[in-house]
Amino acid sequence: MCENQGRLSSSFLFLRTPDDKKRGDEKDLVTTLAHLVATLAHEMMEHIPGTRHYISMAMDNNRFIFQSPLGRQIDKLIVIPLSELSSISSSPIDPKVIIIDDLDECRNKDAQGVIVKTFVAAVAQMQHNFPHKLLIASRPEQNILSAFRDLKVDPLLRHLSLDDDRWKPGDDIRTFLRASFTDIRQTHPHKESIPHDWPAPRDIEKLVEKSSGQFIYAASVSKCIKSDDHPVQCLKIIINLVKHPEILPYAKLDAIYIDIFSQIKKLDAVLHILCILIMSSPTMNHFTLPDPSVPFIQDLLGLGEGDVERTLSGLSSIMEIKSSKINFLHASLPDFLVDEARAGRFYANSDRIYVHLFRCCLRYISQSKIGRGDIEAISICFLGLGHFAKSVRTAHSEIFDALAGFDLKFALKLAAKTADLWETSSQSMIQYVGEFLT
Repeated sequence: MCENQGRLSSSFLFLRTPDDKKRGDEKDLVTTLAHLVATLAHEMMEHIPGTRHYISMAMDNNRFIFQSPLGRQIDKLIVIPLSELSSISSSPIDPKVIIIDDLDECRNKDAQGVIVKTFVAAVAQMQHNFPHKLLIASRPEQNILSAFRDLKVDPLLRHLSLDDDRWKPGDDIRTFLRASFTDIRQTHPHKESIPHDWPAPRDIEKLVEKSSGQFIYAASVSKCIKSDDHPVQCLKIIINLVKHPEILPYAKLDAIYIDIFSQIKKLDAVLHILCILIMSSPTMNHFTLPDPSVPFIQDLLGLGEGDVERTLSGLSSIMEIKSSKINFLHASLPDFLVDEARAGRFYANSDRIYVHLFRCCLRYISQSKIGRGDIEAISICFLGLGHFAKSVRTAHSEIFDALAGFDLKFALKLAAKTADLWETSSQSMIQYVGEFLT
């Protein structure tokens, strides 16, 4: 749109490829920044022809310009050419836009912060002679958010969250899905086998809900269904989360999740927290449980104050903590975490994770006070004991070893007294204890 209106100065898209394996060495940092500036300078010569002379001259006079710091590259190849052009222009110059898209896809994490800080400073400097807007599009990953927080030009910055309910992303995703399904009905090689009223509105709504305001989910599903020989059956498999060896609708989405989790240093600590959240989710069990609070998770896992927030800080693009509650920003994330074939080493329901949480629940119950316990916390622990003990595949001996010395009589008294104090919850407590005992 900016290009059609003549307002685009230059743009760059970070696009990750299978050959992108280098992570963060100095050579990679220099190459990344040089590629970025060279592309922006080249596009600027195309979109603003008057800069061509000044950019070419800068490159002739600075043969090693792309090995210099990013600020110097931007100054010589972008800021000064625009300033020189502005000084000889006889008419007012309309503001232009520089776009840096998918910054989170930049493999070099150090480069991400450098790019944010240096380009924002350069655009702030350009406002006096050749006004520009800078648009940076990215997932809200922690190091990128930190770079913006460190900036001292708040009046110039605007943050726009595309999954904010104010923009009604669900409406756009619904429109996209309807158009995609219409296209499939009209152009699929086996369109004669597709009912004219397919899919049902409720199925579209399920996909919209799973998208959580993110087009990546809807686009992945649409692409998978369109390429399948049996689109109607393919949609049923996706909706019902039925595993099928030949249908991989979430390959692109899974690649994003895997990349995010690959950056996590304390993986087990993260999976302990996520497993508790998933177990307590009404979509994952047949009980109605309160959402585990941050203080409860902190106490259950024996963590210090602020440790939960620090542990999850690397997942800021897919999770959030508000009012001591932890929320999944993507409804599809729990599905990924509990599917071992998709999650691989990030699988949240492994025996290793279950045994650790089983011991944590035993410790929490043993340390509770009869008559003064937290009904919500104790409920989660009793359900957890039953869930973890039943769900392990090979670690049964470790579960029995953990029970050695556990005072079952005390635990039952604790459950009974807690249920008496909160009469409305007594039936639920009976269910949770029964789940543990069986």
